[in-house]
Amino acid sequence: MAPLQVSITLVAALAAALVSAAPSDPYRPVYSPAPYHPAPYHPAPYHPAPPVYHPEPVYKPEPVYKPKPVYKPKPVYKPKPVYKPKPVYKPEPSYHHEPVYKEEPKPYAFDYGVEDHYSGANFGHSESSDGKAVSGSYSVALPDGRTQIVKYVADHYNGYQAEVTYEGEAHYPEYHPEPSYKPSYKPEPKPYHPKPSYHPTPKPYHPPPPAYPSYSPYH
Repeated sequence: MAPLQVSITLVAALAAALVSAAPSDPYRPVYSPAPYHPAPYHPAPYHPAPPVYHPEPVYKPEPVYKPKPVYKPKPVYKPKPVYKPKPVYKPEPSYHHEPVYKEEPKPYAFDYGVEDHYSGANFGHSESSDGKAVSGSYSVALPDGRTQIVKYVADHYNGYQAEVTYEGEAHYPEYHPEPSYKPSYKPEPKPYHPKPSYHPTPKPYHPPPPAYPSYSPYH
Protein backbone atom coordinates (compact mmCIF):
# COMPACT_ATOMS: atom_id res chain seq x y z
CA MET A 1 0.00 0.00 0.00
CA ALA A 2 1.16 3.47 -0.85
CA PRO A 3 2.04 5.88 1.94
CA LEU A 4 -0.63 8.47 0.93
CA GLN A 5 -3.49 5.94 0.98
CA VAL A 6 -2.44 4.73 4.38
CA SER A 7 -2.53 8.23 5.83
CA ILE A 8 -6.05 8.93 4.47
CA THR A 9 -7.39 5.71 5.94
CA LEU A 10 -5.94 6.55 9.35
CA VAL A 11 -7.56 10.04 9.30
CA ALA A 12 -11.01 8.56 8.50
CA ALA A 13 -10.76 5.98 11.24
CA LEU A 14 -9.72 8.65 13.75
CA ALA A 15 -12.71 10.87 12.86
CA ALA A 16 -15.15 8.01 13.24
CA ALA A 17 -13.74 7.23 16.65
CA LEU A 18 -14.11 10.81 17.81
CA VAL A 19 -17.70 10.92 16.68
CA SER A 20 -18.62 7.72 18.48
CA ALA A 21 -16.87 8.77 21.66
CA ALA A 22 -18.47 12.25 21.87
CA PRO A 23 -21.28 12.65 24.52
CA SER A 24 -24.82 12.70 23.19
CA ASP A 25 -26.23 16.17 23.24
CA PRO A 26 -29.88 16.36 22.26
CA TYR A 27 -29.57 20.04 21.54
CA ARG A 28 -26.56 19.85 19.54
CA PRO A 29 -26.95 18.99 16.02
CA VAL A 30 -25.30 15.86 14.94
CA TYR A 31 -22.57 16.42 12.45
CA SER A 32 -22.88 14.00 9.72
CA PRO A 33 -20.07 14.53 7.38
CA ALA A 34 -20.48 13.61 3.85
CA PRO A 35 -19.05 10.31 3.03
CA TYR A 36 -15.54 10.61 1.81
CA HIS A 37 -14.81 8.88 -1.33
CA PRO A 38 -11.23 9.38 -2.11
CA ALA A 39 -10.17 9.08 -5.60
CA PRO A 40 -8.56 5.81 -6.28
CA TYR A 41 -4.86 6.01 -6.03
CA HIS A 42 -3.01 4.48 -8.81
CA PRO A 43 0.64 4.85 -8.08
CA ALA A 44 3.06 4.55 -10.85
CA PRO A 45 4.59 1.13 -11.05
CA TYR A 46 7.85 1.01 -9.18
CA HIS A 47 10.67 -0.17 -11.20
CA PRO A 48 13.77 -0.16 -9.09
CA ALA A 49 16.99 0.29 -10.90
CA PRO A 50 18.94 -2.89 -11.21
CA PRO A 51 21.60 -3.02 -8.58
CA VAL A 52 25.02 -2.28 -9.86
CA TYR A 53 27.51 -4.92 -8.78
CA HIS A 54 30.48 -3.43 -7.13
CA PRO A 55 32.91 -6.21 -6.33
CA GLU A 56 34.97 -5.80 -3.25
CA PRO A 57 38.43 -4.56 -3.99
CA VAL A 58 41.01 -7.25 -4.06
CA TYR A 59 43.62 -6.77 -1.44
CA LYS A 60 46.94 -6.07 -3.01
CA PRO A 61 49.68 -5.91 -0.46
CA GLU A 62 52.34 -3.39 -0.98
CA PRO A 63 55.39 -4.81 -2.68
CA VAL A 64 58.09 -5.85 -0.27
CA TYR A 65 61.21 -3.87 -0.71
CA LYS A 66 64.00 -6.02 -1.96
CA PRO A 67 67.31 -4.25 -2.02
CA LYS A 68 69.53 -4.93 -4.93
CA PRO A 69 72.23 -7.51 -4.23
CA VAL A 70 75.51 -5.99 -3.29
CA TYR A 71 78.20 -6.90 -5.76
CA LYS A 72 80.92 -8.92 -4.14
CA PRO A 73 83.87 -9.48 -6.42
CA LYS A 74 85.60 -12.82 -6.27
CA PRO A 75 88.74 -12.84 -4.15
CA VAL A 76 91.87 -12.41 -6.18
CA TYR A 77 94.27 -15.28 -5.74
CA LYS A 78 97.43 -14.12 -4.11
CA PRO A 79 100.15 -16.76 -4.01
CA LYS A 80 102.20 -17.04 -0.93
CA PRO A 81 105.46 -15.19 -1.13
CA VAL A 82 108.35 -17.39 -2.11
CA TYR A 83 110.87 -17.70 0.61
CA LYS A 84 114.11 -16.12 -0.45
CA PRO A 85 116.89 -16.78 1.99
CA LYS A 86 119.24 -14.02 2.70
CA PRO A 87 122.42 -14.17 0.69
CA VAL A 88 125.22 -15.87 2.52
CA TYR A 89 128.06 -13.58 3.17
CA LYS A 90 131.04 -14.61 1.14
CA PRO A 91 134.12 -12.63 1.92
CA GLU A 92 136.33 -11.84 -0.96
CA PRO A 93 139.25 -14.24 -1.26
CA SER A 94 142.41 -12.83 0.07
CA TYR A 95 144.33 -14.61 -2.65
CA HIS A 96 143.96 -13.19 -6.12
CA HIS A 97 144.94 -15.38 -9.01
CA GLU A 98 147.32 -13.88 -11.38
CA PRO A 99 145.94 -13.20 -14.82
CA VAL A 100 146.52 -16.04 -17.27
CA TYR A 101 148.13 -15.00 -20.46
CA LYS A 102 147.65 -16.92 -23.66
CA GLU A 103 150.90 -18.51 -24.64
CA GLU A 104 151.79 -19.45 -28.15
CA PRO A 105 152.21 -23.22 -28.73
CA LYS A 106 155.79 -24.33 -28.32
CA PRO A 107 157.58 -27.29 -29.87
CA TYR A 108 157.75 -30.47 -27.78
CA ALA A 109 158.42 -34.17 -28.08
CA PHE A 110 157.98 -37.25 -25.86
CA ASP A 111 158.34 -41.00 -26.13
CA TYR A 112 157.54 -43.86 -23.71
CA GLY A 113 156.94 -47.58 -23.79
CA VAL A 114 155.69 -50.32 -21.46
CA GLU A 115 156.40 -54.05 -21.69
CA ASP A 116 155.31 -56.46 -18.96
CA HIS A 117 155.84 -60.16 -19.57
CA TYR A 118 153.81 -61.18 -16.51
CA SER A 119 150.60 -59.45 -17.60
CA GLY A 120 151.36 -59.46 -21.33
CA ALA A 121 151.02 -55.66 -21.63
CA ASN A 122 153.13 -54.16 -24.43
CA PHE A 123 152.45 -50.68 -25.74
CA GLY A 124 154.32 -47.48 -26.60
CA HIS A 125 153.62 -43.91 -27.61
CA SER A 126 155.72 -41.17 -29.24
CA GLU A 127 154.67 -37.66 -30.30
CA SER A 128 156.34 -34.46 -31.49
CA SER A 129 155.18 -30.95 -32.45
CA ASP A 130 156.76 -27.91 -34.06
CA GLY A 131 154.19 -25.55 -32.52
CA LYS A 132 151.81 -25.71 -35.45
CA ALA A 133 151.30 -29.38 -36.33
CA VAL A 134 151.42 -32.55 -34.22
CA SER A 135 152.55 -35.98 -35.42
CA GLY A 136 153.08 -39.22 -33.59
CA SER A 137 152.30 -42.92 -33.32
CA TYR A 138 151.43 -45.53 -30.72
CA SER A 139 151.36 -49.31 -30.74
CA VAL A 140 149.35 -51.77 -28.65
CA ALA A 141 149.74 -55.57 -28.36
CA LEU A 142 146.27 -57.09 -28.85
CA PRO A 143 145.03 -60.24 -27.05
CA ASP A 144 144.87 -62.17 -30.34
CA GLY A 145 148.66 -61.86 -30.83
CA ARG A 146 148.65 -58.98 -33.29
CA THR A 147 150.10 -55.50 -32.77
CA GLN A 148 148.04 -52.47 -33.63
CA ILE A 149 150.04 -49.45 -34.88
CA VAL A 150 148.38 -46.06 -35.24
CA LYS A 151 150.17 -43.16 -36.96
CA TYR A 152 148.47 -39.78 -36.83
CA VAL A 153 148.91 -36.12 -37.85
CA ALA A 154 146.90 -33.18 -36.50
CA ASP A 155 146.82 -29.42 -37.15
CA HIS A 156 144.30 -26.57 -37.09
CA TYR A 157 143.64 -26.78 -40.82
CA ASN A 158 143.20 -30.49 -41.61
CA GLY A 159 142.26 -31.71 -38.15
CA TYR A 160 143.12 -35.18 -36.88
CA GLN A 161 144.11 -37.82 -39.46
CA ALA A 162 145.15 -41.34 -38.48
CA GLU A 163 146.42 -44.46 -40.27
CA VAL A 164 145.84 -47.81 -38.53
CA THR A 165 147.86 -50.95 -39.40
CA TYR A 166 148.27 -54.41 -37.85
CA GLU A 167 151.32 -56.64 -37.61
CA GLY A 168 151.33 -60.40 -37.04
CA GLU A 169 148.59 -63.01 -37.33
CA ALA A 170 145.64 -63.44 -35.06
CA HIS A 171 145.48 -66.63 -33.03
CA TYR A 172 142.27 -67.68 -31.34
CA PRO A 173 142.44 -70.48 -28.76
CA GLU A 174 140.03 -73.35 -29.14
CA TYR A 175 136.98 -73.03 -27.03
CA HIS A 176 136.28 -75.95 -24.74
CA PRO A 177 133.12 -75.25 -22.84
CA GLU A 178 132.83 -76.86 -19.50
CA PRO A 179 129.72 -78.90 -18.84
CA SER A 180 127.10 -76.79 -17.20
CA TYR A 181 125.73 -79.84 -15.36
CA LYS A 182 127.55 -80.69 -12.20
CA PRO A 183 126.49 -83.82 -10.33
CA SER A 184 125.23 -83.14 -6.87
CA TYR A 185 127.32 -84.22 -3.94
CA LYS A 186 126.22 -87.51 -2.41
CA PRO A 187 128.10 -88.50 0.72
CA GLU A 188 128.87 -92.16 1.30
CA PRO A 189 126.43 -93.84 3.68
CA LYS A 190 127.83 -94.52 7.13
CA PRO A 191 127.45 -98.06 8.52
CA TYR A 192 124.56 -98.36 10.92
CA HIS A 193 125.41 -99.89 14.29
CA PRO A 194 122.34 -99.96 16.51
CA LYS A 195 122.91 -99.61 20.18
CA PRO A 196 122.01 -102.68 22.34
CA SER A 197 118.63 -102.40 23.94
CA TYR A 198 118.36 -102.61 27.72
CA HIS A 199 117.09 -105.95 29.07
CA PRO A 200 116.91 -106.03 32.91
CA THR A 201 117.63 -109.34 34.72
CA PRO A 202 114.38 -110.77 36.18
CA LYS A 203 114.37 -111.28 39.92
CA PRO A 204 113.17 -114.67 41.33
CA TYR A 205 109.67 -114.65 42.74
CA HIS A 206 109.27 -115.93 46.33
CA PRO A 207 105.62 -116.05 47.41
CA PRO A 208 104.94 -115.29 51.08
CA PRO A 209 104.12 -118.24 53.42
CA PRO A 210 100.42 -119.01 53.79
CA ALA A 211 98.77 -117.64 56.89
CA TYR A 212 96.59 -120.09 58.87
CA PRO A 213 94.08 -119.10 61.59
CA SER A 214 94.98 -120.09 65.18
CA TYR A 215 92.47 -122.03 67.28
CA SER A 216 92.36 -121.95 71.08
CA PRO A 217 91.89 -125.32 72.91
CA TYR A 218 88.32 -126.24 73.75
CA HIS A 219 87.46 -126.57 77.49
